[in-house]
Amino acid sequence: MRTIITLCCLFLFAGLFFSCGPDLFEVLDRSAYDPEISIPRVDCFKNINEIEISWDFDERADEYEVFWCNTPNGNYRSLGATENLSYVDKNLKSNVYYYYKLRKIKESKAFPLSMCVMGRANNIRHDMYEPNNTEEIVMADSVSDNPRLELVDEIVGNMYYYSDTEGNVLQDVDYYWMEIPARRVVALLITYPDGETNFTANQLYIAQGDSKTGVEIEGGAVTYNKLVNPGYEPAIIYFRIYPNGELINRDFGTGGNSGNYKINFCDMSNYVP
Repeated sequence: MRTIITLCCLFLFAGLFFSCGPDLFEVLDRSAYDPEISIPRVDCFKNINEIEISWDFDERADEYEVFWCNTPNGNYRSLGATENLSYVDKNLKSNVYYYYKLRKIKESKAFPLSMCVMGRANNIRHDMYEPNNTEEIVMADSVSDNPRLELVDEIVGNMYYYSDTEGNVLQDVDYYWMEIPARRVVALLITYPDGETNFTANQLYIAQGDSKTGVEIEGGAVTYNKLVNPGYEPAIIYFRIYPNGELINRDFGTGGNSGNYKINFCDMSNYVP
C-alpha cells in the first residue's frame, strides 16, 4: 500500500512539473543569471549636436540607466532609466567630448556601471552612404537589386577621427566595392574638396582586405591607391577608407579632425605579378 501511495505521489509531481511547460524554465533561467555588463555604443552624427547612446537587449535586465560625465574618470551623473535600447542626449555643445556609461537594472537591483564610451558633439551629419561601416554591409550591398555602395566614377563621403588625452578614440570607417575585370589593377585618387574639409594628403587610407593598398607616387605629389584583381575572372573587390590617426594627431594634436573626401576612379592597367 505504501509503495502504491509513493508511486502516485511521484506521478502527480511529474505531471505538475511537465505541465508547467517551457515558461517555468525560462523564469528559472532568467532568475539564475545577472545581466551582462556591456559597453554601450554612440552615434554622434545622426543629428547636429546630439549623441545617441545605444545597447543590445539583455533578457536578464528590466531597465537600462545611462550615465554621463565630461571627463572619462570623473563623477558620472545619471540621465535616467529606460526600458528602451537607446537614449539621445540633446542640446550639447559643439566640439565637446562627452563620456557615457551604462548600468543595467534587474527587479530592484542595480548592477555595476560599464566601462565608458566617448562621444563628441558636432555639426556633421552622416553622408548618403551610411550605414557602411562593416564588411558585412558592403558584401550584402554588392548582391542587392539596388546597390548604393558601388564605386563607378566617384564617391563623396565624410570621415571623422577624434581622440582625447586618455587614449580614447572615436573613428569612422567606410566600406565600398568595385567590380574589376580579370588581371587588372585600378588606380584610385583621394582628394579633399576645397573649403569642405580639414583633412590633408595621406591622412586617409584606402585598404583592400586586411592591409593598406599599394600606393604609387607620381610626380612627387599625387598619391594613387591601387585595387588589384589578380584572378582570371572578373571579381567584386571590397575596400575601405579609414583615417590615419597617428598622422592626424601629429598634424592637429589631440582632438582629431573631420570632413569630406572624394574617391575618384582614375585609371586601369594590366596586372603584373
